[in-house]
Amino acid sequence: MEPRTFHLFPLLPKELRDAIWALAIRPERPSAHFFTVFDSSNDAEWSLLSQHSIRHPLVKRCSLAAPQPRRDTFDNDHQQQQQQQQQQFSWIRGNRSAYLIDSGLWTACTESRDAMERLFKVAEWDIKRAAMRLPSPIRDLPDASATVSFSSNDEWQRCLTHPKTDLFLLLPFDGEMVDWEDLGRPVPIFDAVEKFYVGHIALDYDPGWLMEGDYLDPYDSWASPGTIGCVIRAATNQLDWAENLWFVDYRIRRHPGALLTTTNRHQFHGNGCKFTEVREGDTDWKVNHSKSIFKFLEELVEKVEYFCHREGYSPGYVFVYGTLDVGILAYEEYGPRNSSLR
Repeated sequence: MEPRTFHLFPLLPKELRDAIWALAIRPERPSAHFFTVFDSSNDAEWSLLSQHSIRHPLVKRCSLAAPQPRRDTFDNDHQQQQQQQQQQFSWIRGNRSAYLIDSGLWTACTESRDAMERLFKVAEWDIKRAAMRLPSPIRDLPDASATVSFSSNDEWQRCLTHPKTDLFLLLPFDGEMVDWEDLGRPVPIFDAVEKFYVGHIALDYDPGWLMEGDYLDPYDSWASPGTIGCVIRAATNQLDWAENLWFVDYRIRRHPGALLTTTNRHQFHGNGCKFTEVREGDTDWKVNHSKSIFKFLEELVEKVEYFCHREGYSPGYVFVYGTLDVGILAYEEYGPRNSSLR
């Protein structure tokens, strides 16, 4: 055989074709996925976001939609901001979610779909979950794969995640409307009733929260309007269906040449990017910014403690700063964005 002979893909041996399809699938590691979170029960929000929303056969309206460009400021000129966001939602453009790497393989052809099924065993997990009893505690649920659908360029695609080990980066469309406590019902892949356990939820950190939080009454801070109230409510027991809440501080930068400590640190990979856990006192990162994320978390703990005391919750509801219940992530890009969709 001539070394430069080109063979059409369908003419290659089946074993070689399967190996090539396997290489096109994302690596098996904790992944990062971007979504917009909104209130699908609100008719006004649904009318704006329904065309960008994910689909799932168990519900008529899902409260996750296509990601929107990350913004540097929050809650300014709220109505105008929402109008601009509505025009910028896209499952493809600028999306660095890991699910985009191989979502097109579900519909490319029979062989590519079979390769995805062999690796992620979606149909097998569906059968297991249907026969499974809900364990106590729910964190004992297995790391089942989960799929939802979305429309891109008038074609339906599938999005695959692992709710227990993957990172879900949620950007609220309207912080005042997000209901963390009941979010599992309109998002089946977050629902313990469907035998899914969510391990990691992340929110973008806005340095303006620290200044805003200084003027909040600790007893009423969880009821505050806008994104700051949304964040504080997420840190209370309203988000007890998830194991970890993360804040992503995009200002954090790695020191040039630093050898990063990743032992016993969470790390999630997106599409040409990654999120790495950062702790106070780390010397590998530049974290000494004004309106420090660490200072914000200290104040957040204080406000949540007030909330729990007022509501009569046991100390077990109060997260302790420094544990893995609430943490900080740094963001790095290490390559171009890849997509199996066009």
